Amino acid sequence: MEFRPITAADIEACVDVFFASDEALAASRNYPIAPRSPTAIFNIVEHIANTTPERAWLAEDDGSVRAFGMAAERGDLVYLSFLFVHPDAQATGVGRALYERSMPLSGYRATAIWSPQPISAAMYAREGLVPRVPIYTLSGRPRESLPALPPGLQLTEISQSELDDLDKEICGFTRAADHAAWQRWERRPFALREGASLVGYGYAQPAGRLGPAVVRHAEHLVPLVGALMAAVEPREDWMIHVPGPAAELFAGLLRAGMRLRGAPLIFCATEARVDHSRYLPATFVLP
Repeated sequence: MEFRPITAADIEACVDVFFASDEALAASRNYPIAPRSPTAIFNIVEHIANTTPERAWLAEDDGSVRAFGMAAERGDLVYLSFLFVHPDAQATGVGRALYERSMPLSGYRATAIWSPQPISAAMYAREGLVPRVPIYTLSGRPRESLPALPPGLQLTEISQSELDDLDKEICGFTRAADHAAWQRWERRPFALREGASLVGYGYAQPAGRLGPAVVRHAEHLVPLVGALMAAVEPREDWMIHVPGPAAELFAGLLRAGMRLRGAPLIFCATEARVDHSRYLPATFVLP
C-alpha cells in the first residue's frame, strides 16, 4: 500500500471509497442503504482538499485508491472530516496510517463518528478525541409551525464580516471559505437581528438543508429555525442536524411532526469548547 497526497484527479475515486465503506457499514448493522448523492459528496471532498491540501491523503494499491483521509483546519482546530477504507482493505492498518498523516498529534482536534462504530470511537478516544455530544438528524416537513420570532427580532441580510464575528464568538474560529462554499451550493444566509444588534445567523437551502445556525442566546434557536423554514420553500423534505444539548429545538421539531433519521452521530473532541445549545452544524464533515 502506498500513501500520497490527494489531487483533483483523485476526488471521484475517493467518493467511490466513501460509498463502498459507508454502505458496507450500514449493511453490517442492518440499516437501510441510503440513496447515493455523489455530487454533494464530491463537492465537499473537493472543498476540503482545496482548503487544507496538506491534510488530504489517500492510500492506493497497484494504482487503485483503497482508502482516504482528510482534515479541515479552521483556526486552531483540526477537524477530521473523512477517514474511509474500502471494505476489501480494512483491518490492515491503513486507517491508522491515514489518520497519522491527516491529523496532528496534539492541539485542539475534533471529528464526528457514527454511533454504531465502537472501533472508531475507541481509536479516536485514545488520541484524546473523546465522545462529547450526540447529534441527531431530523427530516420531514413540520405539520405545525415552530414558535414565531419574538417582537423585536427579524431576519435580514448578513455580511461576511458579521459571519466571522459570530463564528469567532460562538465556535472559536472563522471559516470564510466554508461560507463561500455553502453559498455557492445554494445555501442562503440570514442574519437574526434584535433591533440593530446581530444576535445570530442561519442558512437555509431550497434543497431542504438547514444549517449552520448560530445564536448568541440559546432561547433564540427555536424561533430562528422556524423563521428560516418560513423564509425558504424547500423542494424536498427538510433535513436538520440537531445536537442533544439543543433540547428545546429537538423536542419542538419532533412535536411538530419531523422524524428521527437513523442512528445519531457523536461529536468527539479534545476540548469541550463549542456550546451546542447555540449551534447547529451544517454537516458532519465540517466543524
